[in-house]
Amino acid sequence: DFDTTRGKNSHMRIYNAFKAKEADILIGTQMVARGLDFDNVTLAGIISADALLNYGGYRAEENTFSMIEQVGGRAGRKKPGRVIVQTFNPENYAVTRAQKHDYKGFYRDELGVRKLTQKPPFTRMFRMVFAHKDKAKAQDACHLTEKAIKCIVDMYEKDVILFLAREAPIEKIDGVYRYHIIVKVWRNRNTRQIKAELLNVWKNTLKKGVRTGFETDPYDVN
Repeated sequence: DFDTTRGKNSHMRIYNAFKAKEADILIGTQMVARGLDFDNVTLAGIISADALLNYGGYRAEENTFSMIEQVGGRAGRKKPGRVIVQTFNPENYAVTRAQKHDYKGFYRDELGVRKLTQKPPFTRMFRMVFAHKDKAKAQDACHLTEKAIKCIVDMYEKDVILFLAREAPIEKIDGVYRYHIIVKVWRNRNTRQIKAELLNVWKNTLKKGVRTGFETDPYDVN
């Protein structure tokens, strides 16, 4: 993980030591799932795959499927291998499709779920984040922006599916308070104009001394 590989060349030292068979087991975060090639590895495991499934954001299943596939690629490269996935949701299509390496089946399932739940690519989601060590300042910036956006939402009422402004699910990180605004709209001829108007409102918050961000179809909403 980051703590054990932050030193110069530490990642390469661990890699070379494991490749030289100085250890039989390699434990790590998601970083060990990508780009590692060890001929003698025949077993790979994912602990608590539900952490990915339950992570905020509409790409949770996609990320879970991708991770299981990537971890599976670490085992059995030269010899027969297997992958063990720990999960409380073994029936989830991300897990069952990955078990069968069924990319096309996962694509069909995921597209169907996203359409049913009104998620991208059938909709567009815009998110603004307001962060400051002073909770009141982050909150005030969020609420002031919310009032300005309300006019846009009212103008495009038929296009807007969701509009919320509140503290972020992870409200505080490293002593910094976080609030966010989410606007989800149907993807149609008005989408580009709505985004442009939201961006104009957001740019005004840059002058208020609060750290802000604007995302389109964010990877997570935490």
